[in-house]
Amino acid sequence: MKRFAILMCLSPDTGTVAQHAVETIEAALDRHHAVFVFLYQDGVAFGRCDRDVPQGEPDLADRFQRLTSHPNFEAVACITAAERRGLRSEQLAEGIRFAGLGEWTEQLALSDRVVQFQ
Repeated sequence: MKRFAILMCLSPDTGTVAQHAVETIEAALDRHHAVFVFLYQDGVAFGRCDRDVPQGEPDLADRFQRLTSHPNFEAVACITAAERRGLRSEQLAEGIRFAGLGEWTEQLALSDRVVQFQ
């Protein structure tokens, strides 16, 4: 089993790149790899549980948040980036927690592959 560290710097509303990011995570989990995702910059929006998505549009944040129940998946939102964007702990989806950049650097040392979506 490979360990992936994924840095998500883009919001779920950035179209095909955001969709590709979620599909990449799903594919890694389908192949029984471990995936650690660090939500950074606008990527913290993937962790927001109170998003209002227009009817008929795909909700990539919801699709991402459903992955939190997978045993090989861990998602962390950067607390500083979240504070700058007004995201509070009560708005954070279940299964996602806040942490600092120190945790991201620890995961880099433990991972076989590093991927960034920006």
